[in-house]
Amino acid sequence: METIVSEHGSAVNALLCGLERDRETREELWNDVFDLAYRRIDEVDMLTPAQQRLWLLRVGRNLTANMMRRSGSRRRAFDRLTREPIDTAISAEA
Repeated sequence: METIVSEHGSAVNALLCGLERDRETREELWNDVFDLAYRRIDEVDMLTPAQQRLWLLRVGRNLTANMMRRSGSRRRAFDRLTREPIDTAISAEA
């Protein structure tokens, strides 16, 4: 695993720098990429170094896209909630 990180870590970081501005988010995504590689080490070890890099970059892109989709969904939900008026009327039955 150390070899994979040392050979491809900077390429994954460069990709994430182009996709995400927030440094902490990039670090989290970078860790997620290599966490997945570790969990699938049997699969990743069978790949050539070029295939490993491609696999890691694809995972990085997909994880970033998933994070952006979730973030967008949360933002839209928050916007929708803040636009809806809160009914503060007290029910006559209460």
